[in-house]
Amino acid sequence: MESFIGLRRSFARKVTDMKVNTLLFALALTLAACQRAPTPESSNGLSYSWGTTLPVDANVYTIAGEVVADPQSLVRQTAPANMQTYSYEGASVGTYYSPELSGKGMVRLHVSASDSELAPADSTVILKMDDTKGVLLLPGDKISVKCRAQFEAIAPVMQRQSFDPAAGVWELDYCRLTTPVVGE
Repeated sequence: MESFIGLRRSFARKVTDMKVNTLLFALALTLAACQRAPTPESSNGLSYSWGTTLPVDANVYTIAGEVVADPQSLVRQTAPANMQTYSYEGASVGTYYSPELSGKGMVRLHVSASDSELAPADSTVILKMDDTKGVLLLPGDKISVKCRAQFEAIAPVMQRQSFDPAAGVWELDYCRLTTPVVGE
């Protein structure tokens, strides 16, 4: 009798373990299915209708060419500015600072070779660099970069506006130098 009770308990534990594993597997599948394409950001405070997602291009493109202008660094203020002043016997000293996010740079490139329709050979394109080394490029440098194509939505004009894919543009973003060696 005792062995039958032990066998029954062992079987009940296995069934419980199977139920828990099945539940965890179903939860993992549900979470994986919830991954969505990015939603459009808006610079005017309005938003597109709920459930709007952007087209995604998961390809990586290689673009080679010659830098034709000084790169421009993009600096964004990420928090309100602060100021501190100190006064002593009629003299004042102050500092003004603001948290900034930098690192992206814009590079104008005359393309010699490319596998992207956004940067055909013998055209001049503007690339958004994620690589901080990009700000040190000089006109005349010959470089090769790897980039992603990113869809940028144009801001809506009404709250919860329906999204139209024509209200957006593709651009080359997240570009990184394929090597730190630049040619001249």
